[in-house]
Amino acid sequence: MHNRVDNYLLSERLRKTTQFDFDQKIQMNVQATVGDRVKFGMNYDTESTFDFDKQNIKLGYEGKEDDWLKSIDVGNVSMNLNSALIPGASSLFGIKSNMQFGKLKVSALASQQRSSVQNVSTKGGIQKVKFDIPIDQYDANRHFFLAQYFRDTYDKNMLQLPYITSGITINRIEVWVTNKRAQFEQARNILAFTDLGEVAKKNNNYWTTTSPDPIPTNTSNSLYNEIKSIPNIRDIQQFVQIMDNPPYNGLGIAGGEDFEKVESARKLDPSEYTLNSTLGFVSLHQSLQPDEVLAVAFEYTYGGKVYRVGEFSTDGINAPEALIVKLLKSTLVVSRSNMWNLMMKNVYSLGASSFTKENFKLNVMHKNDSTGVYLNYINAGNIKNRVLLSVMNLDRLDDYNNAHPDGKFDFVE
Repeated sequence: MHNRVDNYLLSERLRKTTQFDFDQKIQMNVQATVGDRVKFGMNYDTESTFDFDKQNIKLGYEGKEDDWLKSIDVGNVSMNLNSALIPGASSLFGIKSNMQFGKLKVSALASQQRSSVQNVSTKGGIQKVKFDIPIDQYDANRHFFLAQYFRDTYDKNMLQLPYITSGITINRIEVWVTNKRAQFEQARNILAFTDLGEVAKKNNNYWTTTSPDPIPTNTSNSLYNEIKSIPNIRDIQQFVQIMDNPPYNGLGIAGGEDFEKVESARKLDPSEYTLNSTLGFVSLHQSLQPDEVLAVAFEYTYGGKVYRVGEFSTDGINAPEALIVKLLKSTLVVSRSNMWNLMMKNVYSLGASSFTKENFKLNVMHKNDSTGVYLNYINAGNIKNRVLLSVMNLDRLDDYNNAHPDGKFDFVE
């Protein structure tokens, strides 16, 4: 498959790509014997429904009637038990042997299981599934605050659920990521800065605060006006050289932590993310890889005024000149950086969709160290004997969204 993209930002060699499109279909079955004791079988089917059935290999040895070693199987084996109390296992890959010593029969198995068993219950045509999620398994690299201000005011704005009290409405946003799909129709060079739009929690104190308001804007600190005034700064090839020379190289302004430059960054389609326009965070529909950059430009209304962070591709800054935007995720993971706090760590994926309030239940459990039993409270400290749902402010409303805790998780849509 040959593809050509006429994009002047790319070299002539990169404009043409050739890929092989393999769509092979194989169904093969092999049976072989060596003497009357050794048997070999192999089955390969690319159209198999399950991956563990796609390839089956088995090498077997069968002993005689008087031999103590009755059989040895190597490859795809199974362990069937004549007991309802202890179920057997299938789709195993390993070694299985059957032996007999007089009236004593022994079966030994060492294997790896390639399948799993799940119990699913349905009621009224609806499938019910129970999830157990460790607290550290949050949905990483998908949900990001647009600025430190939105993170700092998140809890306060959620105090009066189901009403959001932020007073902010984000009207426009452009989301940029590292271009790994070779899609250059709306690609632009971008210069992304961690401290763009930040007031109190700046990553580098070189940028001085220039606005008394805590809300994020391009003029919250000196970064935007200083950067855009530097000659040739929008030339992506000269940008790193400028930042690596005085005065910036001696100020601790480092690539990957304070800024990123991305050539031909891809602008996400609105169908690829979900924006919470009042709480100020964006949720990507696909997680980013560790080496991918995420940056945004957004415009919002607050107190009847319009504010902006970053530059839009429609602002009249023509390619190949780079856009100055807000950096949300860089190619480095630096936990001491303020940017690390922009990734939300309170969002968990259940691996399903189309939840209904009537059939959804959530509990927060704590494993007691002495008994090993999971409890919905901690019997110590200032929160002794308080239900953890209440401690975490996850139970403040009743079924009618009135401010009356009812002992159940607040499902707010």
